[in-house]
Amino acid sequence: MEIPIFTVDSFTNLPFKGNPAAVCLIENELRDDLYQSIAAEMNLSETAFITRRKSMDYSSGARFGLRWFTPTCEMPLCGHATLASAAVLFYMKKNVNPVLVFETLSGELYVRQHEESLIMDFPLNKPKPQDQHEIKNLLKAVVGDVPIQDVCYNPTTRNLMIRLADTCDRSELTSLKPEAESLLKNESTGKIKGVIVTMKGAPTAQPGYDFYSRYFSPWLGVLEDPVCGSAHTVLAAYWSEKLNKKKMLAYQCSSRGGELGLEIRDDGRLNIIGNPAAVCLVENELRDDLYQSIAAEMNLSETAFITRRNSMDFSSGARFGLRWFTPTTEVPLCGHATLASAAVLFYMKKNVNPVLVFETLSGELYVRQHEESLIMDFPLNKPKPQDQHEIKDLLKAVVGDVPIQDVCYNPTTRNLMIRLADTCDRSELTSLKPEAESLLKNESTGKMNGVIVTMKGAPTAQPGYDFYSRYFAPWLGVLEDPVCGSAHTVLAAYWSEKLNKKKMLAYQCSSRGGELGLEIRDDGRLNIIGQAQIILQGTLKI
Repeated sequence: MEIPIFTVDSFTNLPFKGNPAAVCLIENELRDDLYQSIAAEMNLSETAFITRRKSMDYSSGARFGLRWFTPTCEMPLCGHATLASAAVLFYMKKNVNPVLVFETLSGELYVRQHEESLIMDFPLNKPKPQDQHEIKNLLKAVVGDVPIQDVCYNPTTRNLMIRLADTCDRSELTSLKPEAESLLKNESTGKIKGVIVTMKGAPTAQPGYDFYSRYFSPWLGVLEDPVCGSAHTVLAAYWSEKLNKKKMLAYQCSSRGGELGLEIRDDGRLNIIGNPAAVCLVENELRDDLYQSIAAEMNLSETAFITRRNSMDFSSGARFGLRWFTPTTEVPLCGHATLASAAVLFYMKKNVNPVLVFETLSGELYVRQHEESLIMDFPLNKPKPQDQHEIKDLLKAVVGDVPIQDVCYNPTTRNLMIRLADTCDRSELTSLKPEAESLLKNESTGKMNGVIVTMKGAPTAQPGYDFYSRYFAPWLGVLEDPVCGSAHTVLAAYWSEKLNKKKMLAYQCSSRGGELGLEIRDDGRLNIIGQAQIILQGTLKI
Protein backbone atom coordinates (compact mmCIF):
# COMPACT_ATOMS: atom_id res chain seq x y z
CA MET A 1 0.00 0.00 0.00
CA GLU A 2 1.32 3.43 -0.97
CA ILE A 3 -0.12 6.57 0.61
CA PRO A 4 0.60 10.00 -0.93
CA ILE A 5 1.84 12.29 1.83
CA PHE A 6 2.64 15.99 2.00
CA THR A 7 4.14 18.29 4.62
CA VAL A 8 2.62 21.76 4.74
CA ASP A 9 3.54 24.77 6.90
CA SER A 10 0.30 26.46 7.97
CA PHE A 11 -0.32 30.08 8.99
CA THR A 12 2.80 31.39 7.27
CA ASN A 13 4.04 32.40 3.83
CA LEU A 14 7.62 31.32 4.62
CA PRO A 15 9.06 27.81 4.66
CA PHE A 16 10.03 26.43 8.10
CA LYS A 17 7.74 28.89 9.90
CA GLY A 18 4.17 28.49 11.10
CA ASN A 19 2.91 25.04 12.08
CA PRO A 20 3.88 21.97 10.02
CA ALA A 21 1.30 19.24 9.42
CA ALA A 22 1.54 16.03 7.45
CA VAL A 23 -1.38 15.38 5.08
CA CYS A 24 -2.13 11.83 3.86
CA LEU A 25 -4.51 11.05 1.00
CA ILE A 26 -6.26 7.79 1.83
CA GLU A 27 -7.95 5.73 -0.89
CA ASN A 28 -9.58 3.31 1.57
CA GLU A 29 -10.23 3.61 5.29
CA LEU A 30 -7.44 2.24 7.50
CA ARG A 31 -7.52 0.65 10.93
CA ASP A 32 -7.33 3.22 13.73
CA ASP A 33 -4.04 1.78 14.98
CA LEU A 34 -2.51 2.32 11.54
CA TYR A 35 -3.60 5.95 11.46
CA GLN A 36 -1.98 6.36 14.87
CA SER A 37 1.22 4.60 13.83
CA ILE A 38 1.59 6.85 10.77
CA ALA A 39 1.08 9.96 12.91
CA ALA A 40 3.67 8.73 15.42
CA GLU A 41 6.11 8.11 12.55
CA MET A 42 5.58 11.63 11.14
CA ASN A 43 6.12 13.05 14.67
CA LEU A 44 4.49 16.40 13.90
CA SER A 45 1.95 18.09 16.14
CA GLU A 46 -0.78 16.74 13.84
CA THR A 47 -1.11 14.46 10.84
CA ALA A 48 -4.28 14.81 8.76
CA PHE A 49 -5.94 11.96 6.85
CA ILE A 50 -8.25 12.87 3.97
CA THR A 51 -10.69 10.29 2.57
CA ARG A 52 -12.84 10.67 -0.52
CA ARG A 53 -16.65 10.66 -0.51
CA LYS A 54 -19.09 9.42 -3.18
CA SER A 55 -16.30 7.92 -5.29
CA MET A 56 -15.17 11.39 -6.38
CA ASP A 57 -11.45 11.96 -6.89
CA TYR A 58 -9.35 14.55 -5.06
CA SER A 59 -9.53 17.04 -7.93
CA SER A 60 -13.29 17.06 -8.52
CA GLY A 61 -14.82 16.09 -5.17
CA ALA A 62 -16.20 18.81 -2.90
CA ARG A 63 -16.78 16.66 0.20
CA PHE A 64 -14.14 14.69 2.11
CA GLY A 65 -13.68 12.86 5.37
CA LEU A 66 -10.98 14.36 7.60
CA ARG A 67 -9.34 13.00 10.76
CA TRP A 68 -6.45 14.40 12.78
CA PHE A 69 -3.93 12.52 14.93
CA THR A 70 -1.13 13.76 17.17
CA PRO A 71 1.77 11.33 17.75
CA THR A 72 -0.23 9.82 20.64
CA CYS A 73 -3.98 10.22 20.03
CA GLU A 74 -6.81 11.33 17.76
CA MET A 75 -8.01 14.94 17.97
CA PRO A 76 -11.61 16.16 17.62
CA LEU A 77 -10.55 19.45 15.99
CA CYS A 78 -7.37 20.86 14.45
CA GLY A 79 -7.12 24.15 12.60
CA HIS A 80 -3.64 24.11 11.09
CA ALA A 81 -3.98 20.55 9.75
CA THR A 82 -7.34 21.49 8.20
CA LEU A 83 -5.67 24.43 6.49
CA ALA A 84 -2.87 22.11 5.35
CA SER A 85 -5.41 19.60 3.99
CA ALA A 86 -7.22 22.25 1.99
CA ALA A 87 -3.89 23.54 0.68
CA VAL A 88 -2.99 20.08 -0.64
CA LEU A 89 -6.39 19.70 -2.35
CA PHE A 90 -6.51 23.22 -3.83
CA TYR A 91 -2.83 23.69 -4.75
CA MET A 92 -1.47 20.18 -5.34
CA LYS A 93 -4.58 18.36 -6.58
CA LYS A 94 -5.99 21.45 -8.34
CA ASN A 95 -9.44 20.92 -6.84
CA VAL A 96 -12.00 22.80 -8.95
CA ASN A 97 -14.58 23.55 -6.28
CA PRO A 98 -14.98 27.00 -4.69
CA VAL A 99 -15.62 25.47 -1.24
CA LEU A 100 -14.42 22.22 0.32
CA VAL A 101 -16.51 20.46 2.97
CA PHE A 102 -14.73 18.28 5.54
CA GLU A 103 -16.74 15.80 7.61
CA THR A 104 -15.03 15.63 11.02
CA LEU A 105 -15.59 14.69 14.66
CA SER A 106 -16.47 18.38 15.21
CA GLY A 107 -19.10 18.40 12.47
CA GLU A 108 -18.77 19.88 8.99
CA LEU A 109 -15.94 22.35 8.40
CA TYR A 110 -15.74 24.55 5.30
CA VAL A 111 -12.68 26.00 3.57
CA ARG A 112 -12.61 28.34 0.61
CA GLN A 113 -9.96 30.20 -1.36
CA HIS A 114 -9.75 33.98 -1.16
CA GLU A 115 -6.99 35.66 -3.18
CA GLU A 116 -3.72 34.14 -1.87
CA SER A 117 -5.20 32.83 1.38
CA LEU A 118 -7.58 30.13 2.56
CA ILE A 119 -10.54 30.89 4.81
CA MET A 120 -11.72 28.22 7.24
CA ASP A 121 -15.25 28.26 8.66
CA PHE A 122 -14.98 26.96 12.24
CA PRO A 123 -17.24 26.81 15.32
CA LEU A 124 -16.67 29.43 18.01
CA ASN A 125 -15.90 28.04 21.48
CA LYS A 126 -16.56 30.56 24.22
CA PRO A 127 -14.57 30.00 27.44
CA LYS A 128 -16.04 30.40 30.93
CA PRO A 129 -14.35 31.80 34.06
CA GLN A 130 -12.28 29.26 35.99
CA ASP A 131 -11.57 29.31 39.74
CA GLN A 132 -7.82 29.90 39.93
CA HIS A 133 -7.47 28.43 43.44
CA GLU A 134 -8.61 24.99 42.21
CA ILE A 135 -5.70 24.80 39.76
CA LYS A 136 -3.09 26.98 41.46
CA ASN A 137 -0.33 24.37 41.12
CA LEU A 138 -0.97 23.96 37.40
CA LEU A 139 -0.97 27.73 36.89
CA LYS A 140 2.36 27.92 38.73
CA ALA A 141 3.77 25.13 36.52
CA VAL A 142 2.75 27.02 33.36
CA VAL A 143 3.60 30.67 34.06
CA GLY A 144 5.67 30.62 37.25
CA ASP A 145 5.53 34.02 38.95
CA VAL A 146 4.32 35.98 35.91
CA PRO A 147 1.16 37.88 36.99
CA ILE A 148 -2.19 36.58 35.74
CA GLN A 149 -5.20 38.72 34.85
CA ASP A 150 -7.79 36.11 33.93
CA VAL A 151 -8.27 32.33 33.74
CA CYS A 152 -11.02 30.63 31.70
CA TYR A 153 -11.91 27.11 30.56
CA ASN A 154 -13.72 25.71 27.51
CA PRO A 155 -15.21 22.23 28.02
CA THR A 156 -15.74 21.54 24.30
CA THR A 157 -12.05 21.84 23.38
CA ARG A 158 -10.93 21.04 26.97
CA ASN A 159 -8.58 24.01 26.80
CA LEU A 160 -7.57 26.12 29.79
CA MET A 161 -6.86 29.75 28.88
CA ILE A 162 -4.55 31.91 30.99
CA ARG A 163 -4.43 35.64 30.26
CA LEU A 164 -1.31 37.38 31.50
CA ALA A 165 -1.66 40.78 33.17
CA ASP A 166 -1.70 43.80 30.86
CA THR A 167 1.38 45.08 32.69
CA CYS A 168 3.38 42.18 31.20
CA ASP A 169 5.78 42.57 28.32
CA ARG A 170 5.63 40.22 25.34
CA SER A 171 9.05 38.87 26.33
CA GLU A 172 7.47 37.41 29.48
CA LEU A 173 5.20 35.32 27.27
CA THR A 174 7.92 34.21 24.86
CA SER A 175 10.32 33.28 27.66
CA LEU A 176 7.93 30.82 29.34
CA LYS A 177 9.42 27.31 29.52
CA PRO A 178 6.92 24.99 31.20
CA GLU A 179 8.07 21.39 31.61
CA ALA A 180 5.89 18.58 30.25
CA GLU A 181 6.48 16.46 33.37
CA SER A 182 5.30 19.25 35.66
CA LEU A 183 2.17 19.97 33.62
CA LEU A 184 1.21 16.28 33.49
CA LYS A 185 1.86 15.92 37.22
CA ASN A 186 -0.39 18.85 38.11
CA GLU A 187 -3.28 17.89 35.80
CA SER A 188 -4.12 14.22 35.52
CA THR A 189 -7.93 14.33 35.67
CA GLY A 190 -8.40 14.25 31.89
CA LYS A 191 -10.29 17.55 32.06
CA ILE A 192 -7.58 19.56 30.30
CA LYS A 193 -6.03 18.71 26.92
CA GLY A 194 -4.19 21.99 26.36
CA VAL A 195 -3.22 25.26 28.00
CA ILE A 196 -3.43 28.54 26.09
CA VAL A 197 -1.38 31.43 27.45
CA THR A 198 -2.38 34.76 25.98
CA MET A 199 -1.87 38.48 26.43
CA LYS A 200 -3.16 41.71 24.96
CA GLY A 201 -1.39 42.83 21.78
CA ALA A 202 -0.40 46.18 20.36
CA PRO A 203 -2.99 46.88 17.63
CA THR A 204 -1.77 50.46 17.04
CA ALA A 205 1.79 49.29 16.20
CA GLN A 206 2.62 47.55 12.93
CA PRO A 207 1.61 44.88 11.99
CA GLY A 208 -1.13 45.50 14.55
CA TYR A 209 -1.70 42.25 16.46
CA ASP A 210 -4.73 42.34 18.72
CA PHE A 211 -3.40 39.58 20.96
CA TYR A 212 -0.53 37.11 21.32
CA SER A 213 -0.61 33.51 22.49
CA ARG A 214 1.22 30.24 23.01
CA TYR A 215 -0.26 26.74 23.31
CA PHE A 216 1.01 23.81 25.40
CA SER A 217 -0.52 20.33 25.13
CA PRO A 218 1.69 17.57 26.61
CA TRP A 219 -1.51 15.64 27.35
CA LEU A 220 -1.71 15.11 23.57
CA GLY A 221 1.96 14.24 23.19
CA VAL A 222 2.92 17.75 22.01
CA LEU A 223 4.68 20.02 24.54
CA GLU A 224 4.10 23.12 22.40
CA ASP A 225 1.96 23.37 19.27
CA PRO A 226 3.59 26.10 17.11
CA VAL A 227 0.36 27.60 15.72
CA CYS A 228 -2.94 26.06 16.87
CA GLY A 229 -6.09 26.93 14.92
CA SER A 230 -8.48 25.16 17.31
CA ALA A 231 -7.07 27.14 20.27
CA HIS A 232 -8.04 30.28 18.37
CA THR A 233 -11.69 29.19 18.37
CA VAL A 234 -11.45 29.85 22.12
CA LEU A 235 -9.18 32.90 21.89
CA ALA A 236 -11.35 34.60 19.26
CA ALA A 237 -14.46 34.25 21.42
CA TYR A 238 -12.66 35.64 24.47
CA TRP A 239 -10.81 38.55 22.87
CA SER A 240 -13.74 39.60 20.66
CA GLU A 241 -15.75 40.27 23.80
CA LYS A 242 -12.88 41.97 25.67
CA LEU A 243 -11.83 44.16 22.73
CA ASN A 244 -15.34 44.62 21.29
CA LYS A 245 -14.04 43.65 17.85
CA LYS A 246 -15.24 41.12 15.26
CA LYS A 247 -12.14 41.25 13.08
CA MET A 248 -8.79 40.60 14.70
CA LEU A 249 -5.20 39.81 13.79
CA ALA A 250 -3.46 37.32 16.09
CA TYR A 251 0.10 36.08 16.44
CA GLN A 252 1.12 32.83 18.13
CA CYS A 253 4.65 33.51 19.30
CA SER A 254 6.18 30.05 19.49
CA SER A 255 9.73 29.59 18.19
CA ARG A 256 8.30 29.14 14.65
CA GLY A 257 5.54 31.72 15.00
CA GLY A 258 2.43 32.19 12.90
CA GLU A 259 -0.14 34.82 12.02
CA LEU A 260 -3.91 34.28 11.89
CA GLY A 261 -6.68 36.53 10.64
CA LEU A 262 -9.89 36.03 12.65
CA GLU A 263 -13.41 37.17 11.76
CA ILE A 264 -16.48 36.42 13.87
CA ARG A 265 -19.49 36.16 11.58
CA ASP A 266 -23.06 37.22 12.23
CA ASP A 267 -24.13 33.55 12.46
CA GLY A 268 -21.78 33.09 15.42
CA ARG A 269 -19.16 31.04 13.59
CA LEU A 270 -15.52 31.90 13.06
CA ASN A 271 -13.52 32.49 9.88
CA ILE A 272 -9.83 31.66 10.35
CA ILE A 273 -7.66 33.07 7.57
CA GLY A 274 -4.23 31.58 6.97
CA ASN A 275 -1.51 31.50 4.35
CA PRO A 276 0.00 28.03 3.80
CA ALA A 277 3.29 27.33 2.02
CA ALA A 278 4.28 23.87 0.78
CA VAL A 279 7.83 22.87 1.74
CA CYS A 280 9.96 22.19 -1.27
CA LEU A 281 12.64 20.10 -3.23
CA VAL A 282 16.44 20.31 -2.61
CA GLU A 283 18.80 19.36 -5.47
CA ASN A 284 22.03 21.35 -4.91
CA GLU A 285 24.23 22.22 -1.93
CA LEU A 286 22.39 24.44 0.56
CA ARG A 287 23.39 26.94 3.20
CA ASP A 288 23.98 25.37 6.61
CA ASP A 289 21.04 27.23 8.11
CA LEU A 290 18.76 25.74 5.48
CA TYR A 291 19.94 22.21 6.22
CA GLN A 292 19.18 22.93 9.87
CA SER A 293 15.75 24.34 9.09
CA ILE A 294 14.84 21.26 7.07
CA ALA A 295 15.99 18.97 9.88
CA ALA A 296 13.89 20.96 12.37
CA GLU A 297 10.94 20.63 9.98
CA MET A 298 11.37 16.86 9.76
CA ASN A 299 11.60 16.71 13.58
CA LEU A 300 13.26 13.28 13.61
CA SER A 301 16.28 12.28 15.68
CA GLU A 302 18.44 12.83 12.57
CA THR A 303 17.95 13.97 8.99
CA ALA A 304 20.60 12.93 6.46
CA PHE A 305 21.64 14.99 3.44
CA ILE A 306 23.31 13.17 0.52
CA THR A 307 25.19 15.12 -2.13
CA ARG A 308 26.61 13.77 -5.38
CA ARG A 309 30.30 13.69 -6.23
CA ASN A 310 32.03 13.86 -9.63
CA SER A 311 28.75 14.81 -11.36
CA MET A 312 27.54 11.21 -11.07
CA ASP A 313 23.83 10.64 -10.51
CA PHE A 314 22.36 8.80 -7.53
CA SER A 315 21.97 5.55 -9.48
CA SER A 316 25.49 5.23 -10.89
CA GLY A 317 27.72 7.16 -8.47
CA ALA A 318 29.72 5.25 -5.86
CA ARG A 319 30.90 8.23 -3.79
CA PHE A 320 28.67 10.75 -2.02
CA GLY A 321 28.84 13.52 0.54
CA LEU A 322 26.79 12.86 3.66
CA ARG A 323 25.84 15.17 6.53
CA TRP A 324 23.54 14.56 9.48
CA PHE A 325 21.45 17.09 11.43
CA THR A 326 19.27 16.69 14.50
CA PRO A 327 16.43 19.22 14.92
CA THR A 328 18.91 21.56 16.63
CA THR A 329 22.46 20.84 15.44
CA GLU A 330 24.79 19.02 13.04
CA VAL A 331 26.34 15.79 14.33
CA PRO A 332 29.70 14.29 13.29
CA LEU A 333 28.48 10.67 13.07
CA CYS A 334 25.13 8.93 12.81
CA GLY A 335 24.68 5.23 12.16
CA HIS A 336 20.97 4.84 11.57
CA ALA A 337 20.79 7.82 9.19
CA THR A 338 23.73 6.36 7.25
CA LEU A 339 21.85 3.07 7.01
CA ALA A 340 18.77 4.97 5.84
CA SER A 341 20.82 6.88 3.25
CA ALA A 342 22.28 3.69 1.80
CA ALA A 343 18.81 2.11 1.75
CA VAL A 344 17.47 4.98 -0.34
CA LEU A 345 20.36 4.74 -2.81
CA PHE A 346 20.30 0.94 -3.09
CA TYR A 347 16.55 0.29 -2.92
CA MET A 348 14.92 3.42 -4.35
CA LYS A 349 17.58 4.72 -6.72
CA LYS A 350 18.70 1.19 -7.68
CA ASN A 351 22.37 2.14 -7.27
CA VAL A 352 24.47 -0.33 -9.26
CA ASN A 353 27.63 -0.27 -7.13
CA PRO A 354 28.57 -3.07 -4.71
CA VAL A 355 29.89 -0.56 -2.14
CA LEU A 356 28.91 3.05 -1.44
CA VAL A 357 31.45 5.50 0.00
CA PHE A 358 30.18 8.41 2.11
CA GLU A 359 32.47 11.38 2.80
CA THR A 360 31.56 12.64 6.28
CA LEU A 361 32.85 14.66 9.22
CA SER A 362 34.04 11.33 10.66
CA GLY A 363 35.97 10.38 7.54
CA GLU A 364 34.97 7.90 4.86
CA LEU A 365 32.21 5.42 5.71
CA TYR A 366 31.44 2.37 3.57
CA VAL A 367 28.15 0.52 3.13
CA ARG A 368 27.51 -2.64 1.15
CA GLN A 369 24.56 -4.94 0.58
CA HIS A 370 24.57 -8.47 1.97
CA GLU A 371 21.50 -10.62 1.30
CA GLU A 372 18.57 -8.71 2.88
CA SER A 373 20.75 -6.53 5.09
CA LEU A 374 23.14 -3.61 4.75
CA ILE A 375 26.61 -3.70 6.31
CA MET A 376 28.16 -0.42 7.42
CA ASP A 377 31.93 -0.12 7.88
CA PHE A 378 32.43 2.25 10.83
CA PRO A 379 35.32 3.28 13.06
CA LEU A 380 35.54 1.68 16.50
CA ASN A 381 35.51 4.14 19.41
CA LYS A 382 36.92 2.63 22.59
CA PRO A 383 35.72 4.30 25.80
CA LYS A 384 37.95 5.02 28.78
CA PRO A 385 37.10 4.77 32.51
CA GLN A 386 35.39 7.85 33.93
CA ASP A 387 35.56 9.05 37.54
CA GLN A 388 32.00 8.66 38.81
CA HIS A 389 32.39 11.17 41.63
CA GLU A 390 33.06 14.00 39.14
CA ILE A 391 29.65 13.47 37.51
CA LYS A 392 27.61 12.02 40.37
CA ASP A 393 24.72 14.47 39.86
CA LEU A 394 24.49 13.62 36.17
CA LEU A 395 24.55 9.89 36.91
CA LYS A 396 21.73 10.41 39.42
CA ALA A 397 19.73 12.35 36.82
CA VAL A 398 20.09 9.53 34.30
CA VAL A 399 19.60 6.32 36.31
CA GLY A 400 18.31 7.45 39.70
CA ASP A 401 19.00 4.80 42.33
CA VAL A 402 19.59 1.93 39.89
CA PRO A 403 23.00 0.39 40.77
CA ILE A 404 25.90 1.11 38.41
CA GLN A 405 28.74 -1.29 37.59
CA ASP A 406 30.90 0.81 35.29
CA VAL A 407 31.15 4.32 33.78
CA CYS A 408 33.25 5.19 30.72
CA TYR A 409 33.65 8.10 28.33
CA ASN A 410 34.66 8.37 24.66
CA PRO A 411 36.04 11.79 23.64
CA THR A 412 35.65 11.19 19.87
CA THR A 413 31.87 10.71 20.01
CA ARG A 414 31.58 12.68 23.28
CA ASN A 415 29.41 9.90 24.66
CA LEU A 416 29.25 8.90 28.31
CA MET A 417 28.53 5.18 28.82
CA ILE A 418 26.87 3.90 31.98
CA ARG A 419 26.78 0.15 32.55
CA LEU A 420 24.12 -1.00 34.98
CA ALA A 421 25.00 -3.66 37.54
CA ASP A 422 24.66 -7.29 36.38
CA THR A 423 22.13 -7.80 39.19
CA CYS A 424 19.72 -5.48 37.36
CA ASP A 425 16.76 -6.72 35.39
CA ARG A 426 16.08 -5.49 31.85
CA SER A 427 12.92 -3.78 33.13
CA GLU A 428 15.10 -1.42 35.18
CA LEU A 429 16.71 -0.23 31.95
CA THR A 430 13.46 0.11 30.01
CA SER A 431 11.73 1.97 32.86
CA LEU A 432 14.32 4.78 33.04
CA LYS A 433 12.75 8.19 32.42
CA PRO A 434 15.45 10.86 32.63
CA GLU A 435 14.24 14.42 32.10
CA ALA A 436 15.92 16.57 29.46
CA GLU A 437 15.93 19.59 31.78
CA SER A 438 17.75 17.68 34.50
CA LEU A 439 20.37 16.25 32.12
CA LEU A 440 21.08 19.65 30.60
CA LYS A 441 21.29 21.23 34.04
CA ASN A 442 23.83 18.68 35.28
CA GLU A 443 26.05 18.77 32.19
CA SER A 444 26.61 22.12 30.52
CA THR A 445 30.35 21.97 29.80
CA GLY A 446 29.92 20.91 26.17
CA LYS A 447 31.89 17.75 26.90
CA MET A 448 28.96 15.43 26.22
CA ASN A 449 26.70 14.84 23.22
CA GLY A 450 24.88 11.85 24.64
CA VAL A 451 24.57 9.28 27.42
CA ILE A 452 24.49 5.55 26.68
CA VAL A 453 22.95 3.32 29.34
CA THR A 454 23.75 -0.35 28.83
CA MET A 455 23.54 -3.71 30.56
CA LYS A 456 24.61 -7.27 29.96
CA GLY A 457 22.23 -9.31 27.83
CA ALA A 458 21.09 -12.93 27.84
CA PRO A 459 23.01 -14.53 24.98
CA THR A 460 21.86 -18.06 25.85
CA ALA A 461 18.17 -17.15 25.54
CA GLN A 462 16.54 -16.56 22.16
CA PRO A 463 17.13 -14.36 20.21
CA GLY A 464 20.41 -14.18 22.13
CA TYR A 465 21.26 -10.50 22.68
CA ASP A 466 24.74 -9.94 24.08
CA PHE A 467 23.83 -6.58 25.54
CA TYR A 468 21.00 -4.04 25.75
CA SER A 469 21.18 -0.25 25.64
CA ARG A 470 19.36 3.07 25.48
CA TYR A 471 20.69 6.43 24.28
CA PHE A 472 19.77 9.92 25.53
CA ALA A 473 21.00 13.06 23.75
CA PRO A 474 19.11 16.20 24.83
CA TRP A 475 22.31 18.19 24.14
CA LEU A 476 21.58 17.47 20.45
CA GLY A 477 17.87 18.27 20.72
CA VAL A 478 16.85 14.59 20.99
CA LEU A 479 15.81 13.30 24.42
CA GLU A 480 16.06 9.67 23.29
CA ASP A 481 17.41 8.35 20.01
CA PRO A 482 15.43 5.16 19.27
CA VAL A 483 18.33 3.19 17.71
CA CYS A 484 21.72 4.88 17.52
CA GLY A 485 24.40 3.33 15.32
CA SER A 486 27.17 5.71 16.38
CA ALA A 487 26.57 4.84 20.05
CA HIS A 488 27.26 1.24 19.08
CA THR A 489 30.77 2.17 17.89
CA VAL A 490 31.43 2.76 21.60
CA LEU A 491 29.33 -0.13 22.90
CA ALA A 492 30.92 -2.66 20.53
CA ALA A 493 34.42 -1.70 21.67
CA TYR A 494 33.44 -1.98 25.35
CA TRP A 495 31.44 -5.20 25.26
CA SER A 496 33.80 -7.01 22.88
CA GLU A 497 36.52 -6.68 25.52
CA LYS A 498 34.25 -7.58 28.45
CA LEU A 499 32.66 -10.59 26.71
CA ASN A 500 35.75 -11.60 24.72
CA LYS A 501 33.65 -11.75 21.55
CA LYS A 502 34.12 -10.24 18.10
CA LYS A 503 30.60 -10.99 16.84
CA MET A 504 27.68 -9.73 18.88
CA LEU A 505 23.95 -9.18 18.63
CA ALA A 506 22.67 -6.02 20.33
CA TYR A 507 19.22 -4.63 21.09
CA GLN A 508 18.45 -0.97 21.80
CA CYS A 509 15.31 -1.10 23.91
CA SER A 510 13.71 2.29 23.33
CA SER A 511 9.94 2.39 22.85
CA ARG A 512 10.49 1.66 19.14
CA GLY A 513 13.39 -0.76 19.60
CA GLY A 514 15.97 -2.01 17.14
CA GLU A 515 18.38 -4.88 16.57
CA LEU A 516 21.97 -4.52 15.37
CA GLY A 517 24.51 -7.12 14.35
CA LEU A 518 28.07 -6.11 15.29
CA GLU A 519 31.34 -7.57 14.02
CA ILE A 520 34.79 -6.29 14.98
CA ARG A 521 37.15 -6.85 12.10
CA ASP A 522 40.82 -7.76 12.16
CA ASP A 523 41.72 -4.26 10.95
CA GLY A 524 40.12 -2.78 14.07
CA ARG A 525 37.05 -1.34 12.36
CA LEU A 526 33.43 -2.24 13.02
CA ASN A 527 30.78 -3.76 10.76
CA ILE A 528 27.26 -2.73 11.82
CA ILE A 529 24.68 -4.98 10.19
CA GLY A 530 21.07 -3.86 9.97
CA GLN A 531 17.96 -3.69 7.88
CA ALA A 532 16.01 -0.61 6.79
CA GLN A 533 12.39 -0.25 5.69
CA ILE A 534 11.49 2.76 3.53
CA ILE A 535 7.97 3.88 4.45
CA LEU A 536 7.77 7.38 2.98
CA GLN A 537 8.87 8.87 -0.31
CA GLY A 538 8.16 12.49 -1.13
CA THR A 539 9.40 15.81 -2.42
CA LEU A 540 10.56 18.71 -0.26
CA LYS A 541 9.84 22.16 -1.69
CA ILE A 542 11.61 25.28 -0.42
